[in-house]
Amino acid sequence: MHFNKKILAGLLILTSSAVYASSNWTTSQGNAAHTGYVDIKTNPENFHVLWTNKFEIERDKNDTREPHHFTFLQGMIVADDVAYFSHSQDFHEGKGNEDVTMSALTAVDVNTGKTKWQKIVNFHADSISMPTYDKGKVFVVTNGDDGNSLLNAYLPESGKLDFSLPLHNNFEPVKNIEANAGNIYIYGHHILSSINSGTGKYNWSMLNDKSQLPIPMPAVGNRYIIQQTRAGIEVGDPATGKWSFEIEASDAYPNAGITTLPVLDEERNVSYQQFYDFQADDYFSLYAFDLEKRSVKWSIASQFGQPVVAGNDIYIIGYDEKQNAELHAIDAETGKINWTWQQLPSGNYMPELIIATKDLVFVQKSDRTIAISRKTHKKVWEIAKEGELVIASNKLFIIRYVDEYKLEVTAVQLS
Repeated sequence: MHFNKKILAGLLILTSSAVYASSNWTTSQGNAAHTGYVDIKTNPENFHVLWTNKFEIERDKNDTREPHHFTFLQGMIVADDVAYFSHSQDFHEGKGNEDVTMSALTAVDVNTGKTKWQKIVNFHADSISMPTYDKGKVFVVTNGDDGNSLLNAYLPESGKLDFSLPLHNNFEPVKNIEANAGNIYIYGHHILSSINSGTGKYNWSMLNDKSQLPIPMPAVGNRYIIQQTRAGIEVGDPATGKWSFEIEASDAYPNAGITTLPVLDEERNVSYQQFYDFQADDYFSLYAFDLEKRSVKWSIASQFGQPVVAGNDIYIIGYDEKQNAELHAIDAETGKINWTWQQLPSGNYMPELIIATKDLVFVQKSDRTIAISRKTHKKVWEIAKEGELVIASNKLFIIRYVDEYKLEVTAVQLS
């Protein structure tokens, strides 16, 4: 099976709607549980573009280096009506000199699209993680050429550095961090660390050498930590930083080229994970793991991409017998497909970027973003833009690359 994949970095989810009824989007897939769900109801008839703006790394007026190659987005979050995104950009030093890569953290007012502040944090590739937000601070990890990494905490109004903490045992660039219940979780080189977001002090660090490479960020809730392994999942305790047990996905092996995030639904005590199944005819399967019974709850083949948990439904991109991409709504209890939405001829590509609200599922195909009603299963809105998706502050944000070295952000008002 061949897929024309287009992976965007730093994809951006919730443990359950009851826990994460928030207007913020603070990490990949919205929250540390990676559910991709936002507990709001929208009004598609009133959807309208609020603003579109382009962003790049701003330099001193005396800096004559020219933008070179492309900009690279690590991820975008939104907290308290401010969007924060970390990005890197190559600049040409001139003939005979090597290019230099600058990395920055940029803060943008979500109501106007205007930049509030920007901090240049480093000057080489892979030097910044995606941001996260907790306890009134914005956090990013900066990665040094010598393998030393720092957790930096910035004040949201001014961008002033609040504290900087050296990280333990990070021998590879840290790309993803996330916040939950007053703690920052950082994963790098098989080391998962928990750090108090208020004091900047370590709670614990624990080793996991059973995960695949490249390493997906664990899902974190109030009672569970979920890490994908080569044979299934490993489950830990966020209070103690200890691994508790493993659950195997029989005959499954993660495809190292697909870094979908594990998803935690603490309301059901279930974790969801996509695997590469080398013995199945359809190759890609979605597994549900029962965390109380410590067993596989169900699995379903031909499911590709990042799953989203919204109430009783699991949304994921699937494929029919003719390899047509389609949106599948799967019953969270039984693993049965309740309904599908498919409007693509064979051979076309539907990215696996999905997020959901109480009433809609947002999917993408070709060059557009589409809203599907969860009630009628029909398209209710679309826009001719595609890219990374974020929902916060009652707005849909679409982030994409334009003009080689710029990021374009479009804010769509959802009411």
